[in-house]
Amino acid sequence: MKRKLITLENVQDYICEKEINITKDMIIPPKVNDYLKNNGIRMLFLEEKLEEKIKKILKEEFKILDEDKVDEIIKKVKGGLSNGY
Repeated sequence: MKRKLITLENVQDYICEKEINITKDMIIPPKVNDYLKNNGIRMLFLEEKLEEKIKKILKEEFKILDEDKVDEIIKKVKGGLSNGY
């Protein structure tokens, strides 16, 4: 898993409406952590099991059983989350 360094220069790319979704692949240096706290940005720590929950919803509720399609959707969802959507 490739890790993402969140910096003061790119942190705005991940903030959406005073919230930031923090995933296990993110590196949050102390300066960025202080910035988030000082600016009232709420940090939401996403569970690693999010991917499993998405798979379950896609298969049970939307009847998407094609594994390649499921993986493609998960990548898009994760990309949106990491970009603050």
